[in-house]
Amino acid sequence: ALITGPVLGGLLTSYFGWQSIFYINVPVGIAALLWSIKILPPTKAEKNTPFDFKGALTLFVSLLAVIIPVSTADKFGWKNPVIISSILTGAGLFALFIYIEKKSTYPMLDLDLFKNRLFSMSNFSLLFNFMAQFAISLIMPFYLIEYRGFESSKAGLIMIAGPAVVMLAAPFAGHISDRMDARYLSSAGMAVAAAGLFLLSTLKSETNIWIIVAYLVICGFGIGFFQTPNNSAIMGAVASCHKCIASSMLATMRNLGMVLGAAFSALIFSSRLKSLMTALVDSGLSKNEIADIAYPGAVQAAFIFAGILAAIAVITSLVRGRQEKPEYEKP
Repeated sequence: ALITGPVLGGLLTSYFGWQSIFYINVPVGIAALLWSIKILPPTKAEKNTPFDFKGALTLFVSLLAVIIPVSTADKFGWKNPVIISSILTGAGLFALFIYIEKKSTYPMLDLDLFKNRLFSMSNFSLLFNFMAQFAISLIMPFYLIEYRGFESSKAGLIMIAGPAVVMLAAPFAGHISDRMDARYLSSAGMAVAAAGLFLLSTLKSETNIWIIVAYLVICGFGIGFFQTPNNSAIMGAVASCHKCIASSMLATMRNLGMVLGAAFSALIFSSRLKSLMTALVDSGLSKNEIADIAYPGAVQAAFIFAGILAAIAVITSLVRGRQEKPEYEKP
């Protein structure tokens, strides 16, 4: 999906306009719905438990109150009272969510699971991984299309490099992680990804296309070697009765990382771009010369931020502890 998306999105944007990338999801969504109804087996709840509406609503509003101001702070300024109050409100609501979950008989999120260091640190590592990964997904199109002037279809083909390597590396990493301590494998993967992100921060107007592809390959290789053993650690850290919660937590951290990664990298990129262009406007340079300085500077800031996130994931992955290997019955 990660390989197909950028290519298909680039082709659709080039030939049918940007609206088409949303229209295409209608038949895809319908097909997925019908297929899931046909394939997924019916399940019966082991016990009748009410849904935690209070916790779900509080968490939803708290995340919304943080993500929206972060995404718009560049436009309105960090000192804007609405921005500040919204972020503080989001933080307060998140604290309320924790309180509700602790008191709830049937919590949406069992906070006791986070007492398990393997589970909690693996989830935090996944969060930082996707924040760093989605900086690539957001910033590279700006660099390739807006700055370098590539067609959307060509930019999509270039961006295949990372996901393609993830697809190849992930199964191989899973095979290795069955035979060695996965924390070292996933930590090494994030270290490689961090190196790739720092290399992407050096992109200039004259950077050769194959150099760009090589940097994306490095990122993809690192991400592929991180995700499989880390996901396995999350699912293996809990008892069978908590597998569904662990799976939902994995999905939550992945999607939260996507949203926060896109929001913060966009904020850093646009803020740095605006500040550099403002500083150079009276320098006597032409618009193209200003762009040649400002765009690489903005790209550099965004990818350095992403590289730091990946480096943090190395640490959280290392300190999570050893994963116990399951005992398999001999045939």
